[in-house]
Amino acid sequence: MNILIICTGNTCRSPLAAAYLNSITREDTKVESAGLMAVERLPASENSIKVADKENIDLSSHKSKQVDQQLIDNADLILTMTEGHKRNLLALFPQSEGKVYTLTEHSLKNSKDDKAAQNGDICDPFGQSLAQYERCFRQIKQHLKHLSK
Repeated sequence: MNILIICTGNTCRSPLAAAYLNSITREDTKVESAGLMAVERLPASENSIKVADKENIDLSSHKSKQVDQQLIDNADLILTMTEGHKRNLLALFPQSEGKVYTLTEHSLKNSKDDKAAQNGDICDPFGQSLAQYERCFRQIKQHLKHLSK
């Protein structure tokens, strides 16, 4: 399975989510991330790297990338951080309908843990404190655990 995770700039949320999901899924699952408004080849944010390090996940080699047709075509499942990301992605790539969900929407649809699957957007920690990045990562992990091995 090929999973694509989308956020805005591909330096905070989507790299964290992709790296975490890669760490909890089977080897035949490929997870990539991209941004709707990404500047190409930027590193992950410093606080994203710190949060990932605490989970023994290495984001040091991450380079941001803009979502493109090839990434969309290669993905079996596309997860966005917000409803706005989903709307924008579907406007840009209407043929992706049917495989695009917000992270929380997909979690609600597939989780057996009703308490863990709360609807809403994943908070954007960009430019905020390390505590906000940690909060964001907790949300991400909560909504991705249903995809684990």
